[in-house]
Amino acid sequence: MIRTAADYQRALMRWLGSNDNPQAVEDCREAINDALKEVWGEYDWPWYQGQQTIIVNAPYDTGTITYDASTRRFTLTGGTWPEWAEYGAIQISSKYALVDRLISSTVIEIEEGSQFTADISTATAFKIWRSQYPLPNNIRKITYLTNDLNTNHVVKYVTPLEFADRRPGVYGLVPVMFTVQKDRRLLNGLNLVLWPYPSTAYTYRFSYVRHPEEVAVWSVTDGKVTTAADDETITGTGTAFL
Repeated sequence: MIRTAADYQRALMRWLGSNDNPQAVEDCREAINDALKEVWGEYDWPWYQGQQTIIVNAPYDTGTITYDASTRRFTLTGGTWPEWAEYGAIQISSKYALVDRLISSTVIEIEEGSQFTADISTATAFKIWRSQYPLPNNIRKITYLTNDLNTNHVVKYVTPLEFADRRPGVYGLVPVMFTVQKDRRLLNGLNLVLWPYPSTAYTYRFSYVRHPEEVAVWSVTDGKVTTAADDETITGTGTAFL
């Protein structure tokens, strides 16, 4: 027999003898989600384990840039910043800085306290590297990271504190270590962070353990729909989709 979250909610309301008021409903729903987390933590359930691939980005160096130290902004000419620029680090010669914000397709802003303290008014060559890759926010553990081109090349996990001590700013090599850090752009986001920054668009594979998603749908509405072969459109009949 399959039971839904709504079934458990109704059962809890009966057992508690609660009135069907908003506070009682909220309490029951919180109890169901808490129980789901508790059951998940009691055993290594196989259906919460899986494997995933991630394709890392090669560095980008098309065009030239200038820099305004007062705004901490680089302006790109002859190219456009990649969409992942906010997760990257920009390098000119031996200096580099982490990117703070993607302002536009041709302007980025770097973090405070970087090595770039003076204006760069002459068009200058650069590279922007990417080391951070957002993970689905329900992944809670990664057991290994391996390169698909060389299955013997396993990237070692280190803690975030140890990772920071290893000066993650070496370029042009195959990553040898990774960690998982908080994504400052997303409330519950986590990033997989590589060191050194990858210089080629490698494909990596990793095993993970995830936690269950909290129940978000608590009711079901019956209705009728029509559809046609080879057509993704679903049309409600006598109903309106939320």
